[in-house]
Amino acid sequence: MHAHILASALLLAPCVFLARAQAMTYSEEKVNGKTCDVVAWTDDHGKKRTVALVRADGDVKNFKGGYIERYTYFVGEKETTGMAWNQSQESVSGLGCAVNHGKGARGNKRASDASTSFVLKGERHCVWRFKGGCGGANGKTVGLTIDYAISEGRKGVLWSVSYDCSKLDDGEIGWDARGPYVQFDWDHDGRFYDGKISGIRWGDRYKFKTVNYVFGQPAECTWDYTEPNTIPYMLLWKDAALGDIELGMVQTQPWDVQDAGGYWWFDHWKQTGKGMPVNWNCPYQLNAYENYSSEKMAWGTNYGYVGNANYEVLGASKKAKGHPHQGYAVEILLNRASEALVDRTIAGMEAVQQTKFTASRGTVAAQGPRYAGLDPVFAYVPAGWNHVRAAWTLAAQENAAQANFAVAKGALCRPILAVTNYAAAALPRVAFNGQALKADEDYAASLDAANRTLYLTLFRDLSGEKNELSVEP
Repeated sequence: MHAHILASALLLAPCVFLARAQAMTYSEEKVNGKTCDVVAWTDDHGKKRTVALVRADGDVKNFKGGYIERYTYFVGEKETTGMAWNQSQESVSGLGCAVNHGKGARGNKRASDASTSFVLKGERHCVWRFKGGCGGANGKTVGLTIDYAISEGRKGVLWSVSYDCSKLDDGEIGWDARGPYVQFDWDHDGRFYDGKISGIRWGDRYKFKTVNYVFGQPAECTWDYTEPNTIPYMLLWKDAALGDIELGMVQTQPWDVQDAGGYWWFDHWKQTGKGMPVNWNCPYQLNAYENYSSEKMAWGTNYGYVGNANYEVLGASKKAKGHPHQGYAVEILLNRASEALVDRTIAGMEAVQQTKFTASRGTVAAQGPRYAGLDPVFAYVPAGWNHVRAAWTLAAQENAAQANFAVAKGALCRPILAVTNYAAAALPRVAFNGQALKADEDYAASLDAANRTLYLTLFRDLSGEKNELSVEP
């Protein structure tokens, strides 16, 4: 029986850090002829992970970078190297490209005035940013920003995207959004378009899962689409015989706040059946265009998601705003399938929405940027939850703060705290429920002196009403 079937039981088990956190390392390296910023960190099992992020000034064939060319991680004790899969399609190869369909759509690889840099290059946390202009209608452009955020002690890479359509009229373009695009041999089996998988899952307003997946024969696949869903996600997985690996994307906001999934197959909601959607009608494009027989993945949204101020949300039940700005954030999760990390992360994001974050010293952030690298503010849902950074945010009072996470249901998985208005030159003392914590054993900390922000990642899951965290200079 596969781990996803047992997920409800596994989700009750806490994450345990098995080794000390290390300082992140940063280097420059040529990977497949491309100049990359390489970030190395330690995950929650004490294993080294690295990503090679292609720089705008180091790509090949006049492309502009902004994606992962190589990703190394461990499946149990086996180190695995995911690698971009070109197949003469360099314009979309890699992990994390922003790909859109519609009039004048051009992703990050063909952007104008492209740049890449570290927004945060901390001891234990980093944010690497791509910024450029995507081709639009009538020679105008859509501003594109992609942020990659990484924390010591966690497995995921947070991918946050924003589209700035303010130089275009409403409706001048009507794109969908399919990033993070995955043209990437993520299990390093040397195959891609014919790389076997064991099943497909996604979540929009409802949860879809293949019950009996028949590789390369979509008409024979049976599925269940009956369970209501809160947090958007998509997932491909391989059972033990195929390597015990899963690749998933989990959004940091609920579907009712930031919709995901597109097209017209929603008439199958609340049903079970046989036969997969035709390729152009899969709510998340995944590997539909490869006859459901590859390792390819892609996000999905409706046309108009980027560029229309009143586009139709999947399900045809309401309208939403995709102009002048649009954006979202997802965790990219590559891991051993039997550990059910994607399911844990979905449950953790559900728990976020069941958490009351309060401060007895300092001030919880009520609002902040809605999209990566853009100014328009958004009332955080819930208060303090910065979905762009997947971090709980509050302002310090005289470089000190004390906050509580009251988790009504579920568990927050290794939460990250961003303490703004922190001007001290040294890292603080940290305590949890009155007990002093040890740096790199109980938490990872980084100072962003330029922006007067302290980042903390707790090496524990939080549940229940009392989870008091204090920060003292």
